[in-house]
Amino acid sequence: MFAPGERQAQLLELLARGFPNKQIARMLQLSEAAVEYNLHRIFAGTGFASRIELALWWRGRVLVERPVFAGRFERRPSEAAL
Repeated sequence: MFAPGERQAQLLELLARGFPNKQIARMLQLSEAAVEYNLHRIFAGTGFASRIELALWWRGRVLVERPVFAGRFERRPSEAAL
């Protein structure tokens, strides 16, 4: 099974929280192209076809393991409407 690296785990955490690629790139200080490239590698490694499948898979893993960020990227009320 696919085992994400640290950066990919951070990306998956943000994806599972519902952030779009542009915000993920900004939060991780990456280019959007780097986020898209990593997502492509994650999709290839997991065999999933959608962001929802990835998010559900990641959420299932995180429930068993320790969270990657421990609250570092909590949504602010203004971002919840985005």
